[in-house]
Amino acid sequence: EIFYNGLSGYYSPFFKHVETYYNSNYQNILFLKYEDMKTDLKKVVLKVSSFIEKEYPEDDIDCLLDHLSFKNFLNTPALNKSKRIKVAVANNSSHPVEGVGFVRKGIVGDWVNYFTPGMSAKFLEKEEELFQSTGLRL
Repeated sequence: EIFYNGLSGYYSPFFKHVETYYNSNYQNILFLKYEDMKTDLKKVVLKVSSFIEKEYPEDDIDCLLDHLSFKNFLNTPALNKSKRIKVAVANNSSHPVEGVGFVRKGIVGDWVNYFTPGMSAKFLEKEEELFQSTGLRL
C-alpha cells in the first residue's frame, strides 16, 4: 500500500512519475527496461550510445558490458544501495538486516515470488492504466 500511495521513495508515486516523463516533450529521455537488458545487454548499450550520439570501440563496449553485468552490479555498494538499506533496516529494530536489499536475484519476473495474488493483481491493474495512457509496458 505504501508503494501505491506514493510513499515509497524518491520517485513516488512510481506510475505517475513514469507517465509524466513518458508523456513529456523532453527529447533527452530514453526509456529502458531491465528485461531488455537481461535479454540483450549489448543491444541496449548500443541503443544508449546511439541516443547520446557517441560511438565506442568494440573493446570499450566489451569492458562496459562486463562492468554492467548483474554480477558486478550486485557487488558494487554504490549501485546496489546495500549500505543505505542496512542502515535504514537497522534503524527499524522490528526487521532483521540480513536478507534485505535493493537488489535481489536479477531474475526477470521473480517479483511474482514476493507478491501476494492481491498485490500482483493491483500491480498489473496499475500497469494497464499506465499502458492505456502511454502505450508503455513495464
